[in-house]
Amino acid sequence: RCGRHMIKTMGNRKWRIKRRIFTMLLLMLAVVFTSVFFSFNLFIRNYIRSDVQSQLDNLVAGFGRRDDKPAAPPQNDLFLPDLTEQPRSKLGARGEVFIVDAAYAIKEYNPSEGMDELSQIASYLKNKAVALEDARYLFVKTDQNEYYISSVEDGDHPGSFFVFYVNVSGIYNLLGTVNLAMAAIVAAAMGICFLIANAIATSVTSPVSKLSNFAEEIGRGSFARKGFS
Repeated sequence: RCGRHMIKTMGNRKWRIKRRIFTMLLLMLAVVFTSVFFSFNLFIRNYIRSDVQSQLDNLVAGFGRRDDKPAAPPQNDLFLPDLTEQPRSKLGARGEVFIVDAAYAIKEYNPSEGMDELSQIASYLKNKAVALEDARYLFVKTDQNEYYISSVEDGDHPGSFFVFYVNVSGIYNLLGTVNLAMAAIVAAAMGICFLIANAIATSVTSPVSKLSNFAEEIGRGSFARKGFS
């Protein structure tokens, strides 16, 4: 009876040791992962924002009205800038443009970009009452995509505004995929932590468990000599 009690006690003790070790490893993993996750995301998002802002600055400087250049006389036809020769950002994002008037109505756009997306961008600008003559780095999220936007008045057509935008959805989708991969790695690490905790608990309690078995055999009247390793 004493031996059985010791075995039961050792089983409970092994579980408590395993639980403590697993909890300690899990806490360490959580601290490390949380630190890496937030640091990584903060760095990447700041890098994306900085890169896109530089790209928008180049577009605005290249096609907007300059302070030292007077506006040209209004013409009948609006001119949509050709951005095909504009360099892409370091992240590979391409700048695009459409033209709106002072009432945020779209006047010119590239048909390949889709009117629905541009209408949502224009609606956002209107709802926020954005000052189109000097808007910078606005983040706009539509039903399908995410953009950074800057706008400037068309020097040749007062009252018309270039709205330059960069689609960053692909970049943020990639970031989301990386975050999912990091979560999967953490899940695998949790399984490894459990195995390590089990191995350590077993190594700690195994000698005492053998001693308990020996005591139980003595209780049954078996006095054969046992070796312990």
